[in-house]
Amino acid sequence: MKSPDSYFQREFEKFVRSSTTMKEELSRSIKTPGAILMGLGSIIGTGIFVSIAIATQIAGNGVIISIAIAALLATFNGLSSAQLAAAHPVSGGTYEYGYRFLGSYFGFTAGWMFMIAKSASAATAVLGCVGYLFYAFGVSGGYWMITGSGLILLLVLTLLVSGGISRSNRANKWIVTVTLLGLTALIITGLFVSGIPVEPVQNALTGSTVQGILYGSALMFVAYTGYGRIATLGEEVKNPKVTIPKAIILTMVVIVLLYAAVSLTALR
Repeated sequence: MKSPDSYFQREFEKFVRSSTTMKEELSRSIKTPGAILMGLGSIIGTGIFVSIAIATQIAGNGVIISIAIAALLATFNGLSSAQLAAAHPVSGGTYEYGYRFLGSYFGFTAGWMFMIAKSASAATAVLGCVGYLFYAFGVSGGYWMITGSGLILLLVLTLLVSGGISRSNRANKWIVTVTLLGLTALIITGLFVSGIPVEPVQNALTGSTVQGILYGSALMFVAYTGYGRIATLGEEVKNPKVTIPKAIILTMVVIVLLYAAVSLTALR
């Protein structure tokens, strides 16, 4: 005679299997180019328009070394994220990896740290964008005007991305394309006007301190960290075990070259 415990155990296992099978997955609609653009859209922003300026003020010509150090650290971090995303192609990113490998407490903590860091990054990007807009149109605004405009812009973008991954991905493609075209025009114009920027490399150590270079590298590391956004697309990309690592690596290559070119052009 079968015991009631074994019967209930079998029924419970059936229920778990059926629940897992019925779990709804997100639509896998993003391919490698879309994932790369999503990564670029997450990285290009505070880094290229805010962090480089602050890091240059601190490190001077040594900002070139700061960018290289930050790029090396970010590359190792990005490759680690690529491996984790390939092994666990699910949504959640940092939270999911912390939960699976370290436990629920560490996963919960990692998830909230990611959210807080991205909130700070979004606030910096919004304030930087408002500052550029005010400067472009000759508007002089006080604290409350800048903050209020930033909140309005943040609300508009929130409404834009809340429409789903397809709509936000299309908007991201346009924004990244316009940004890349503008930065490319800046670099090409710099080459025609001032030639190849050799002097900033030759003078990288002139007037720079080790403390300033390391301080600048800390600021520039933050400018690379948008690659984690690609890892959170685990359930939204096609063939994630191939697409995510490839997208992260290619995004890092593009962004390192872009940061170096823009910094050299600006210093020249």
